[in-house]
Amino acid sequence: MIFILSQLIAVAIFLLVWKLKELISNQNTYMKLLKEEVPKAAKLRN
Repeated sequence: MIFILSQLIAVAIFLLVWKLKELISNQNTYMKLLKEEVPKAAKLRN
């Protein structure tokens, strides 16, 4: 029983870490897009 529980906990932790990594990489691409888009918008305003 304890073995099954520890396996479930290990899987849950793995999934959490994986989701966090996905979120961080999505955030990084979003930040890159912002950095590229903001100067374009500033140029259009001037």
